[in-house]
Amino acid sequence: MGKGFYISKAVAVVGVVVAISAVATIIALSVVYSQETSKNEVTTPSTEGPSTTTPSTTTTTTPSTTTTASTTPKEPWENYRLPDSLAPVSYNVSLWPRLEPNNSLYIFTGHSAVIFRCVKETDLILIHSNKLNLTTFQGHHAKLTGLDGATAPGLSKTWLEGPTQYLVVQLSSKLEAGKSYELYTEFVGELADDLGGFYRSEYMEDGVKKVVATTQMQPTDARKAFPCFDEPAMKAVFHMTLTHPRGTVALANGMNYEPVNITVMGQNVTRTSFEPTEIMSTYLLAFVVCDFGFVSRAAGADVLIRIWARRKAIAEGQADYALAITGNMLRFFEHYYNSSYPLKKSDNIALPDFSAGAMENWGLITYRETALLYNPAMSSNGDKEWVATVISHELAHMWFGNLVTMKWWNDLWLNEGFATYVSYLGADSAEPSWNIKDLTVLNEIHGVMAVDALATSHPLSSKEEDILKPEDISQLFDTITYSK
Repeated sequence: MGKGFYISKAVAVVGVVVAISAVATIIALSVVYSQETSKNEVTTPSTEGPSTTTPSTTTTTTPSTTTTASTTPKEPWENYRLPDSLAPVSYNVSLWPRLEPNNSLYIFTGHSAVIFRCVKETDLILIHSNKLNLTTFQGHHAKLTGLDGATAPGLSKTWLEGPTQYLVVQLSSKLEAGKSYELYTEFVGELADDLGGFYRSEYMEDGVKKVVATTQMQPTDARKAFPCFDEPAMKAVFHMTLTHPRGTVALANGMNYEPVNITVMGQNVTRTSFEPTEIMSTYLLAFVVCDFGFVSRAAGADVLIRIWARRKAIAEGQADYALAITGNMLRFFEHYYNSSYPLKKSDNIALPDFSAGAMENWGLITYRETALLYNPAMSSNGDKEWVATVISHELAHMWFGNLVTMKWWNDLWLNEGFATYVSYLGADSAEPSWNIKDLTVLNEIHGVMAVDALATSHPLSSKEEDILKPEDISQLFDTITYSK
């Protein structure tokens, strides 16, 4: 008799029961899956056209179009990217921040004139504007003027498109390709404490609350300060003017002209204008109104270096270390890039309230206090190392990022990853005894490889169409982008 395999009756019964249970479980899971699939079916929402209600003299228009990731944009103002029909040339911006509240609200007022060239004929102007109350002129949010003999079309309709953060200007006829025009706006904005756009920072000094009006434009908050073509490739020249309380100082990217004391609306104020900037992106624009002190030193024949901070911090010598190393680093990067520093000055300012570690605004770099100030009586060696590497990182951007800029935010890693690498070279040039280049792998690579192993990691460079919304762009500012 051949060999066989035998089981008892009890084991057979148990096996049958288990098999039936497994089949029942599979059937139940299939039913649940089918129900969940039907729940998740997406219904495309209806899209309304722009509001036709005539706004009042100063107005904030409720967004009229709902744009979702699953909805293909039907109108140009539903796209998060600007069309390629217009190219900015220059801006003339005048702002007046109020450092005293009016009914507990801090505001700023201003006006802006942007000169742009028409690249392709169009009857539509899209320009970014966010959280600004725009003054209307004969029912429209802007004025359009033709330049150099060009005739400006009439304005047909204007409105604020909330989801995509545009001021939309529809024209009665088309702009002519190759011609230049000027778009003028007046506006009021809140000088909020949200650390974005044109915002306020507060600190106490000798029991007195002091208010600083400052900026953080990167990545998409220049549009909160004035209407602008707020994309990195849309470079232009900026002419800035700031009106501010007497006794305060105004700073911007360019060197200031002599301040002038004037009276506006019954208030005694100072007006400071600045030399035009280099051709640059909107996210690099910066301006500050404060009651700070500074220390300075010439870094050569043409470059002025100043470190700005609270007056007490300056008096305690907390800015001295930054001043001592900044000139050395600038000279190192000039040699490293084989290109002279293109500006007349390098202002570096420590802010009491700042969201990032620092920001490479061209000619006016802004920092957290802990990233710029070093107190010999209290700070550690680690603090000193942090100050040196952050300053080096930001100065590296003066060429790689500011002079040469990525076309779109999907390639942000080119800006930040390179600056992270050469920050160790710059710091080493200022402090060669530290051997800080040996810490690159330990400080950067080990940490980012652990993050990169997570399911939440992302590619260094994404497709442009995958990075569109402001929130998509903001999410790119992480350790993968900076250190991988």
